[in-house]
Amino acid sequence: MIVNAVLLLFAATVVPASSEVMRHEAMVAMPDGVRLYTRAIAPKAGGKWPCVFMRTPYPDPDELKVPYPLERAAKNDFVRRGYVSVVQHCRGFGRSEGFCRAYDEREDGLATLDWIRRQSWYNGEIFLVGASY
Repeated sequence: MIVNAVLLLFAATVVPASSEVMRHEAMVAMPDGVRLYTRAIAPKAGGKWPCVFMRTPYPDPDELKVPYPLERAAKNDFVRRGYVSVVQHCRGFGRSEGFCRAYDEREDGLATLDWIRRQSWYNGEIFLVGASY
């Protein structure tokens, strides 16, 4: 099911003219004040783009030098196909603050979706992607 959704996502995109990307890193504040590390990578061509959003408790694959196919796709393939890739470290993991609240992360996700909606590149579409728990 997830594979089909990803394939549909790839089939419905327009590849930007330039393969250059813009990288933005932020510590996004949650309602309780805890800040979560969030990385957005967008086509440098400017304009408004759909967003692929992933939250992960796992370290950045570049820091570990091991292959995590989904995280790498979020960082590379999606952007080349005209999407903004937003990857966020879950509370208490990676570069994010706070303590882990595994399986109780709804409010953090909703607060981040609100943050995405306020970004200048946001075109009104958000696709969620993820693996594991």
